[in-house]
Amino acid sequence: GLKMSHGQYIAWIDSDDYISERWFSNVVTYLDGETDIIYYDMNIVFPNKIIKKHYKHKCILFTTEEFCNELMLGNIASHLCSKIIKRTLWNQINFNNKLSYCKIAVKAKQIIYVHEAIYYYVQRNDSIVNDRNNMYQNLLCGIYLAKQRYEYCMANNIEVPYIGVILSMVTFLWLVDKNKLKLARAEIKQYKFYFDVLKRNILEILFNKKITLKKKIQAVLVLFRVSKIISMLL
Repeated sequence: GLKMSHGQYIAWIDSDDYISERWFSNVVTYLDGETDIIYYDMNIVFPNKIIKKHYKHKCILFTTEEFCNELMLGNIASHLCSKIIKRTLWNQINFNNKLSYCKIAVKAKQIIYVHEAIYYYVQRNDSIVNDRNNMYQNLLCGIYLAKQRYEYCMANNIEVPYIGVILSMVTFLWLVDKNKLKLARAEIKQYKFYFDVLKRNILEILFNKKITLKKKIQAVLVLFRVSKIISMLL
């Protein structure tokens, strides 16, 4: 699709998702040829409810380093469906490479955040993302991807915090507990290793002002092994 496209910008809508009637009117102002990435909020659609996910309370113009920092900390979601990207940024970038979005972010010079939840991300129990059989490997991939992003940004003179890699370990530990995944012996060894990393870095997580309160709470709950009891509260 990217190779066949001719438009100035590329937007993504997954086959089982949908967009708001206000989607185009909210982004058209920024389709000026100067903006590289337009990032907007989304609604998470469950069978019995819809949850709005807002990044901030107002529109923001990012620098490249600010955007990469927020991406590294997990404050900005990685999925492409909440973004419109200038087509030329995809030149010489392999779409199937998991690092591709980070490479796009490093190349971008003007990035706009639109404070509107105009995308509807439908959650399905039978989706690939929610496949329990692949969940453990998917969670591990999140840690490996965080490390790759850190190394790529630093190699391109974009200063990003290594604590973002440790936060990906927190997410791994949290979701393994929450989903009660049964671990093989080798997997238990991995789990303990990431748990020890969290213990060594818990103070840095708690006192870092750029880390969200939700992530700090998750880190503390994982640390004290109570995430199984109150995982539904967050």
